[in-house]
Amino acid sequence: MRTSIILSLALLPLFLGACGSGSAASSAAGKWSLDPVSMSDMILKQQEKELAALPADERAKMEAMVKEQSKAMKGDLTIGADNTFTVTMDMGPMHSEVKGTWKLDGNRIAMTGKEVGKDKEETMFGALDGDRLTVEGEQGGQKMAMTFVRAK
Repeated sequence: MRTSIILSLALLPLFLGACGSGSAASSAAGKWSLDPVSMSDMILKQQEKELAALPADERAKMEAMVKEQSKAMKGDLTIGADNTFTVTMDMGPMHSEVKGTWKLDGNRIAMTGKEVGKDKEETMFGALDGDRLTVEGEQGGQKMAMTFVRAK
C-alpha cells in the first residue's frame, strides 16, 4: 500500500512528461504552481480501494502521509506567450523538467512536450478555468489530473 502511494508520487514526473502544443492565447500565458491539495486528493482517489482495505488507524496514517508529502512537492509551470512551456517538478531528491509547446482552443489546452534528456514526446490535455489549470492524462493505466493555480 505505502509502496503504491510512493510509486504514484514517483511517477509524477513521467505523467508531466506528457505535457505541451502550440497556439497563442494570452489567457493561459504566465506562471502557474502545482496545487498540493488537489494533488493529494488525486493520489488518495487513485488509492481508494487499497486504503479502504486498511484498518481505520492505518488508513488515517497513510492519508496524513500523502497529504504531508504532497505539501512538500513543488511544481512550477511557465506558459509563454510564444506557445512554449516549461514545467519543473521537485519531489525531495527527484527533479524533472519538461519542455514543449501548447495550444489553446477556447478553454481547452493541449500540451506536447518531453522530459529534458528523454526522447519520448507526449501530448496531454487540460482545461483552463480562470486561475486554475487542470491537466489530465493516464499513467500506468490510471487516470490522473493535476491542478495548477496561477502564481500571484
